Amino acid sequence: DIKVQVNEGLSLSQALGRHPRIFVELYTNLVSAGEAAGNLEAVLFRLADFLEAQNKLRSKVVTALFYPAAMTVMGSGIMAILMQSVVPKVTALYADNGRVLPWNTQLLIFMSSLLTDWWWLVIPFVAGVVYMIRRWLRTPQGRLSWDRTVLRLPIFGPLARMVAVSRFAKTLATMLASGVQLL
Repeated sequence: DIKVQVNEGLSLSQALGRHPRIFVELYTNLVSAGEAAGNLEAVLFRLADFLEAQNKLRSKVVTALFYPAAMTVMGSGIMAILMQSVVPKVTALYADNGRVLPWNTQLLIFMSSLLTDWWWLVIPFVAGVVYMIRRWLRTPQGRLSWDRTVLRLPIFGPLARMVAVSRFAKTLATMLASGVQLL
């Protein structure tokens, strides 16, 4: 589609801009600046280097997070098995006792009965919550609220800030190396 549009007379940046889900505004603007400066080849090479570095970083992060994610899935599975098999047996012992249970024990019994009796509703409910959160994140207000929350987190906030500053610096370096005049 981009090739056809360029052959029909559109600039490369305009053709890329028609596909915002694939080419984010930053890439389109860099290509536009490279076209304006007459340095499109250098911009594309630097953009390719930038994307390769992003992919390497993403693969390192995914590799680093695989073990914690696997442990979370296994822990959740073990918790589900315990909630369905062990907690009901312990609940029967407490019911025979006749004393008032602490609130955290009552919550545990409630969660166990919820998972045991209504397990078929848990998956659609979780899927619905994930869908609604993703939809909310696509709105400007939701994205702003999410970004503010992430920046306030103890470990992830400084990390997110460093990643954003790094991207900005690399983008600025790419633009300057391409011959783009800044105000």
